[in-house]
Amino acid sequence: MINGILESRNNLLALVLTGLIFCNGCKEKNESVVSTPEVKYQTNIRFATKTDGYKEKSSFDRLTTDKTEVTSTQFQMEGPTWENENVAFRNYFDARNGMDIFGKTTTDMVLDSVGIDENYHELQDWGMDILKVGNSLGAGAIGMIVNDSLYRVGVGAHGSFRIIEETPNSSSLEFSFKDWKVQGRNYNVTHTITIKSGTHYYEGNIKVEGLTGDETLVAGIVDHEVGSKLLDTTHYKMLSTYGNQDTEGLKLGMALAVNDESFLSIDEAKSYKGEQVDKTHLLLMKGNNVTYKFFAGWELQDEIFKEEKGFQQILFEELM
Repeated sequence: MINGILESRNNLLALVLTGLIFCNGCKEKNESVVSTPEVKYQTNIRFATKTDGYKEKSSFDRLTTDKTEVTSTQFQMEGPTWENENVAFRNYFDARNGMDIFGKTTTDMVLDSVGIDENYHELQDWGMDILKVGNSLGAGAIGMIVNDSLYRVGVGAHGSFRIIEETPNSSSLEFSFKDWKVQGRNYNVTHTITIKSGTHYYEGNIKVEGLTGDETLVAGIVDHEVGSKLLDTTHYKMLSTYGNQDTEGLKLGMALAVNDESFLSIDEAKSYKGEQVDKTHLLLMKGNNVTYKFFAGWELQDEIFKEEKGFQQILFEELM
């Protein structure tokens, strides 16, 4: 009798252990089935220093030089860059503080490897640098008019950059300029850049401390002698250029948009004194906290940009 009871107990124990093993196997299987899929990023920020093997940095101090031959030896792509699936941009992270465009022929995020063992001034599988900036404000860089003179923001200031956030559909970074001296005045400027997926523009927000009331903030587009025009929507004014103005003579549209409340006028850099900025179409804005959008449409990114009406169609659609 005792032997029978022991045998039954052992059999029961064996069944319990078998069940536990089986359930553990089921749990592992179920966990693999409900695992979270990998999120596809459609925005990206990249800033890396060359001197330590292209190590990525989330913040850094701006160089004081204005020489590309110096900056290009320090930073991948000469400074911070940002992209979405349609277009990419960069900032010359030195006293020039210019903005440039990388035209893209792919929707992949590419900036992490751009400029490493390749010449981005020549067409690559992903695209290329498509804008000659020179001494202009390029692709939406900022300046300020004081009295009758035009100044590039940040020359002589303590400049820095930091990444604010990187998410799959929106990424932001910040440029700051402390103790910027102009005509005996001191300013602190914060320039925040945001890029979102599904667009052909980045958004810039400018905040200035120290304004006395006779200054005017500007953003600019390089003048490649294809003309410019003022466009109007329900809530925005746009300074737009279009033509064979990329580095290879292909079709490129560029535009600056600002809401009606912040719009002042449009002008040309040559209308003002100063040698810091030339060959630039200017968008003049009101206030000390203004937001604008810079658009770029390149014919190799999308055939819609082979014609000006296609570029304007995108402008109006994305400003609705």
